[in-house]
Amino acid sequence: MNCLIRPRSFPWHRLSVASLALISTSVYAELNFLGVAAGDVSDHDATVWTRAVDPAAPASASLTLEVSLDPTFGSGAMALTDSTAANRDYTLKLDVTGLQPSTVYYYRFVGPQAETSPIGRFKTAPKPTDNRPVHFAFSGDMDGLMRPYALASTIPGQNLDFYVNVGDTIYETGSNPAGDAGLPQLNSPAVAASGAIPAPSATGATQAQLFADYSRKYREQFLPVHLAGQNSLKDFYAAQGNYTLYDNHELGNRQYINGGAAPGGPVGNMPSGAGVDARIATNDVNTTGAFMNRAPGFLTLQQVYLNYQPVADRGIVTAPSDPRTDGTPRLYFSQQWGRNVIFINTDDRSYRDIRIKTASNADDTGPRAANPSRTMLGATQLAWLEQTLLDAQKAGTPWKFVTVSDPIDQIGPIGGALSGVVNSSGNPSYSPVSSDGGKSWIGGYRAERNALLKFIADH
Repeated sequence: MNCLIRPRSFPWHRLSVASLALISTSVYAELNFLGVAAGDVSDHDATVWTRAVDPAAPASASLTLEVSLDPTFGSGAMALTDSTAANRDYTLKLDVTGLQPSTVYYYRFVGPQAETSPIGRFKTAPKPTDNRPVHFAFSGDMDGLMRPYALASTIPGQNLDFYVNVGDTIYETGSNPAGDAGLPQLNSPAVAASGAIPAPSATGATQAQLFADYSRKYREQFLPVHLAGQNSLKDFYAAQGNYTLYDNHELGNRQYINGGAAPGGPVGNMPSGAGVDARIATNDVNTTGAFMNRAPGFLTLQQVYLNYQPVADRGIVTAPSDPRTDGTPRLYFSQQWGRNVIFINTDDRSYRDIRIKTASNADDTGPRAANPSRTMLGATQLAWLEQTLLDAQKAGTPWKFVTVSDPIDQIGPIGGALSGVVNSSGNPSYSPVSSDGGKSWIGGYRAERNALLKFIADH
């Protein structure tokens, strides 16, 4: 399992589409493809993903990726080859380079016995100097309770330039729909709990349980609820290039959600990751020098997310003066989409301080949340974000789209509570409302949020 917890052990390769691949002559049982996806598309490259395995005899398999301008792959297909692996749950990602800007490409994977995956599609970004319109969509919170996500079936017809998933690509909770009479169901049990919140606990999922349970959750997002039903998000992911960030549910919604917090003592079979008590004010800002984003459980869940999302390998952050960030995988980036748009993807989970709690285990959104030392982004990423915005402004880019997985707007009065008033129709009243939860920027990380908004206003 060591390969799951090393930040540098990402299995991706930068291969030129100009190189022709040789198909392996090894003999495998027939492979089943879970689906395909492309992501982190630029004006010259894209990261392409699949999962392929024989469920009756799981083993690594050599796959050939074909990329073409022709959706029938009748001519001119470029090819790359690499292998799936058990420690990636038989997923494979390849970085396709040498692409042309503003171009639609089609891709598919082929197994050693000519098994063929579904066909995917992505569009490369325009050149930074091109004056082009941009057509994209965004959403988040893919809770298994909503499977098979009927609305997702309409997305392929939109011909998007790209789609943005703003977090919670899976949920750790169970979903057991009542279903239709007589139809077999593919229900989704909850994962093994990863620990306790707010207090630390040695009782929690082992590293192997985290890997197995969360890999299953990602697989289920491509499968139907009923055997004859819609394949959940399978066609959705294949329809366009995707940009993705993660949030609390990919990390179990317990102690691992705070990548910048102190890791605490043992949990499950791991030496750290139990976290620290969120009710104690001295834990509001982590000054220990050790961080949850190095804990084995956090790294395992992060790796499973990276195994299943078409996220490019952007290397490791080098920031010697910032131990919270130094040596971590770089998941934040920006991508220009022609002359008028820059897309900016943040990582607001890997470096954030703990989600603070009151003595009764409610979110504490009062004065503690205004501590000027508390951070959601970490010093290195915040400085990068501000500089990226400045550079875009100086370049004359009018539209700057910044993704964060938690709300930045203020919804209600500081430190308030959700209204319990019932209106004349018997429904909850939403005026006034204060539902700024402890994970939101205004609810839990107020000083950093206000400073960032002031920076934007000033410039």
